[in-house]
Amino acid sequence: MKYIKKIIKISFIFIIVLVVLFILISCRTNPYTGSIKNKNKNLEDSKYENDTIFKDRWNKKDLRLGSILKTNSQYVLYYAGADNYYKYSVGVSFSKDLINWEDYEFNPVIKSNNIKWEFNGIFEPAVIIKDNNYFMWYPSANGGKEHIGLATSKDGINWQKYDKNPVISPEFNDGWESSGIDEPAVIYEDNKFFMWYTGMDNNRNYAIGLATSNDGINWQKYDKNPVLRCRIKNNFDQFGVMDPTVFFKNGEFVMLYVGYNSPQGGESYINLATSKDGINWQKYDNNPVMTPYDINNQWEAGGLIEPILILDNNKIYCLYSGISKLSDGRKVQTGLSISKDFKSWEKIGITSLKNTQNDWWY
Repeated sequence: MKYIKKIIKISFIFIIVLVVLFILISCRTNPYTGSIKNKNKNLEDSKYENDTIFKDRWNKKDLRLGSILKTNSQYVLYYAGADNYYKYSVGVSFSKDLINWEDYEFNPVIKSNNIKWEFNGIFEPAVIIKDNNYFMWYPSANGGKEHIGLATSKDGINWQKYDKNPVISPEFNDGWESSGIDEPAVIYEDNKFFMWYTGMDNNRNYAIGLATSNDGINWQKYDKNPVLRCRIKNNFDQFGVMDPTVFFKNGEFVMLYVGYNSPQGGESYINLATSKDGINWQKYDNNPVMTPYDINNQWEAGGLIEPILILDNNKIYCLYSGISKLSDGRKVQTGLSISKDFKSWEKIGITSLKNTQNDWWY
């Protein structure tokens, strides 16, 4: 009888522990539904790398910059990350100074539903605010064939995907975008949405095309795409142009884009082009406007990618990713630069944004 009572007592304690754990987990996973703001606690870098809680962190393996906004006196960044299984999703991060970033506690805010066209995950998004609503255009892929879908939000946190996605698909032929479309950059100007995006052909050559829309859903591609191609015989974009980010300022479209100096990648640079109509682009004569540090093993020695722009208090800021290709994989970190004219850039420093484990896949 004594043993039976002991077993009952142990069982009762075990049930209590299970109930407490269930309550704690429920509270931890309760989604935040308020307006967009930072709800995070500070987390040390060491926790990302050493604590088993973060073993399958959603942005552990890769980081791809998407869009940056300013709301409620803080900067808001949308970017894509990859987990241990290279499944990509989109999270949001917050900053007061563009250097120190704090992730939203319940990231990611949008991820793949495992439906056919977005089975491989959701990549770097383009996000804008129009009429107090958030619009996100995001690339997604199935077997490497990328399309672009739409999601909308009232608060920048809780997103609703358009039920007839994707809204833009590549032309699967032998043309310039036959292997997929990626990396959208969207602005709203003159009562119209403009989207510049990267296309890749069957030989992995990259170029930039244009599509326009009145509602953000129905897009018309420019019939003479691409609008920006690589330039034969130079040392900064002769093997491909990609990663556009565009602003409209003083009656002119301004684009920063990434160019590659060798086939299948190689070293990458950030370049400048301008246009009066968004179609006919003039590359800056003194490109590139940003290059990697010319020092072996620097954090950006492998190239600069994914520039994104924000104008604030008459200052032009650019966040960009730098790559280090190390013996144990690729490391991605993010830097900040400032400019007065889009042409001359001063590098301010490295931000707190990075992938938390070297990516051997590359």
